[in-house]
Amino acid sequence: MKTLRLLMIALIVSAIGMASCGGGSGSVAKNDTPGQVVEKSYKLLQDENYEKVAAMFCSNGKMLTKEETEKLEGMMAWATTEHQKKDGIKEVIIIEETLVGDEMTAKVKYNIVFNNGDEDDRKQNLKKIDGKWYLEIVTQ
Repeated sequence: MKTLRLLMIALIVSAIGMASCGGGSGSVAKNDTPGQVVEKSYKLLQDENYEKVAAMFCSNGKMLTKEETEKLEGMMAWATTEHQKKDGIKEVIIIEETLVGDEMTAKVKYNIVFNNGDEDDRKQNLKKIDGKWYLEIVTQ
């Protein structure tokens, strides 16, 4: 139950606006910046590639279990539906990337511009695991 709650919070906080005009094949690469990871996650969500989006998340600095990843995938369609209510996402604009402390944590501020003209400012924390940046699920 706690895992489901955490995943719901993550989806609401991190994924409600996910989609972008970012490029790339979609998987996280070792040389991707935190901002590029955010952009890729939105592009994958827009493309309804929920499996790859879910694989871009971690929790408390650890990779998600297979079960957690599958639950997150199942909630991604809801986020896509929320974006479609605003005619989809036109672009994601990275405003600021900040590396924190030991440079294994990053904070990204960004703006989502929807096709209906709405905009949404967001923040996303990321963790570096094995040389790659992952979107951190918010647990509080």
